[in-house]
Amino acid sequence: MVVLPGSHPLAENKILHWTDLKDETFLLSDHDPGPELRDVLVSKLAPLGGQPKLVAHNVSQENIKGLVSAGFGVSLILEASLGSSFPGVTSLEVRDGNGPSRLSFSAYWRSENDNPALANFIALLEERYPAPGGSR
Repeated sequence: MVVLPGSHPLAENKILHWTDLKDETFLLSDHDPGPELRDVLVSKLAPLGGQPKLVAHNVSQENIKGLVSAGFGVSLILEASLGSSFPGVTSLEVRDGNGPSRLSFSAYWRSENDNPALANFIALLEERYPAPGGSR
C-alpha cells in the first residue's frame, strides 16, 4: 500500500500503478520494514527509468506517516498497518501488470528454543497463515 497526503493529486484514485509513482519522493524508516520496502521500491521503480527518490529517516513508521501528512513525500506501508489511521493521509493499493504488489515474510525458530510464548506465537502464525504445501 502507498500512503500519500490527502491533498495529493493521486489521492482521488481508487488504486495506483507503479508508473503513477515513478517521480515521487518516498519517505522510509531506517527501522523494519524500511529496508524491505526500499528493496521493493527499487525493484518496481528502477525499470521505469532512473533511480527512485528515496529519503530514509531514523524514525518509526508512524512518524513517517506524519511526514507524509505534512507533504514531504509519500511512503509504502504494509496492509497490516491500515488499522491505525492518520489524519491527512490516504492509503491506496499499488499494482503492477500482475495485480496488487505483495511483500511476503517468513518466520523461523530454532528447535532448541523452548520458550512457550514463542511456541504459541508460531502456532498462531501457522493457524492463520498456513505454509504452502503444509511445510514448516
